[in-house]
Order: sequence, then C-alpha cells, then structure tokens
Amino acid sequence: MREIKSNTKDKMKALQMLLVDKKPQWYIAKKFRVSRKTIWEWSKRYDGTIKSLNNKSSRPHTAHPSSQTEQEKRYIKTIIEQNPTWGYTEIFGELRTKFAYTRHYLTMYKYIVNSCLKVADCIEKYVAKPYNTPDKIGQKWRLIVSLSQKSAIMVTLIAIQNLPEHIIISTR
Repeated sequence: MREIKSNTKDKMKALQMLLVDKKPQWYIAKKFRVSRKTIWEWSKRYDGTIKSLNNKSSRPHTAHPSSQTEQEKRYIKTIIEQNPTWGYTEIFGELRTKFAYTRHYLTMYKYIVNSCLKVADCIEKYVAKPYNTPDKIGQKWRLIVSLSQKSAIMVTLIAIQNLPEHIIISTR
C-alpha cells in the first residue's frame, strides 16, 4: 500500500484546527498521523468547500510507456493462431525476426498465459473439493504429512468404538 488515504471529514477537522483554532502544524500532523507537508498541501488545496478536499485518483491516466501496444498483441495472436504447436521460444523468435518485436521474453510469456492464448497453458483456478469426514466408527482417516520432498510419513487414525474422544495413532 503506497499511502493511507484520509477521509474528507478528518481533513476538515484538521483544517479547522489549523485555521480557526490556530494549532501548530506539527500538533495536527501528529494527531491525524500524517506529515506536516500533507497538512500544508490540504490547506493549500482548500478553497472553502468540502469538494476541494476529496481524494483524487492516484491511478495514472495513460498506459505505461513500455506496455505492449495493441499491434504487438495482434502479432502474438496471429502467430499463435497460425502455429498452435510452437513453443514460446519459437514464437518469440518469429516475433523478433518478422515484426521487430523489442519486448522481453517474459513480457510476451505473461501476456500469452494471462490471455489464455495457448489453451494447454491456461492456469486452471483451484476448485475446493468437499471434505470427506468419516462418520462411522472404524473408518480410517488418512493424513499425509510431508517432511521433505524425498520422504513422507503416512499417519492412519482410527476411532475406537467405546471411547470416541480417544484416537489411536499408528505410523507405517
């Protein structure tokens, strides 16, 4: 998070303390947890209306200068449509030789994956499966605890018929 936005009411209270009550800027800044420069900017922007204190958009109005153009995106789509079996390196080489593509390899890769242009590489969203809890006495509960990539321990939990709150743990 780049900055914490203050709401308009807090700004009005701060400016009232500054302009009417004549409190020092450092005191107001400490109370509202902002810098003295922020208090100064609010007072400079304030023209007597509440609208002048509204938060302005921090989003840029134009696209990033090094983002891909629509023409480059069309080039990528046409190459993938014409050669669906090609890998990313071949696509990248074709873009560089045929269309003078100057972007980085990963820029092209991210665009292809995020746009799902290659069906095989589309990232499927995880769908949670219903959890199957044993409901009968004597059913086995299986829990695999991975200690490292090379080995795993299988722990089997069995509920006892007479004492349902106790569990026998056995390892294999």
